[in-house]
Amino acid sequence: NAMQPMDAIRFREVRFLAPVVILLLLATPPPGQASPTVDGVRIGVVIDGPSETNAEILALFQREITALLEGEFDARFPADKIATADWDRASVTAALERLLTDDEVDLVLAIGFMASCLATLEEDLPKPVVAPFAVSTLMRDLPMTDGVSGVRNLTYLAVPDLILRDLRAFEEVVAFERLAFLYHRPIAEAFPDASRRSKDRVREALDIDLYPVPAHDSADEAL
Repeated sequence: NAMQPMDAIRFREVRFLAPVVILLLLATPPPGQASPTVDGVRIGVVIDGPSETNAEILALFQREITALLEGEFDARFPADKIATADWDRASVTAALERLLTDDEVDLVLAIGFMASCLATLEEDLPKPVVAPFAVSTLMRDLPMTDGVSGVRNLTYLAVPDLILRDLRAFEEVVAFERLAFLYHRPIAEAFPDASRRSKDRVREALDIDLYPVPAHDSADEAL
């Protein structure tokens, strides 16, 4: 099975992300409605590719969102509106576009790293999109105006400079000048500039040479 970054997700991370989705649901009425009603909101989901952990991660989001919205209105996740792409930019883009143009979807939740990042590239979104796994700003620039995305209907979460924080912590344990690190090959292929930008920024900030090693299906390809 393919390795994916979200395999490491923890309950507390989903518990942090779910309220963001809920706030957007409450603040943004579905098309044709003045406010959320008992009719509910239909949430479409984009996942980067097949993985044995997809069902668990989706269930975490569904559980937290449903529990927090209990008594307010019904958040629905129709099975036919859960789009699983094929670990490449073209298929993830196609999945996003399908849900964005689907009249039976009120909000799109991009719970893949590629899906989140590609959603942040959109300049004209016809419906609300939540991108909870946008890549660190160390790797790419994200749209931002006055502390928000500045793009209508786009909400994303990104923690800046986590890589720099971790590298500084490593340096306190042992001094080093060169570092090889594994990261997901599909992300490398979908965003080819991300590796170069990361290397340049880490070298500038910490004077460390970074050697990204993409991997996907097995550890052997990275060794």
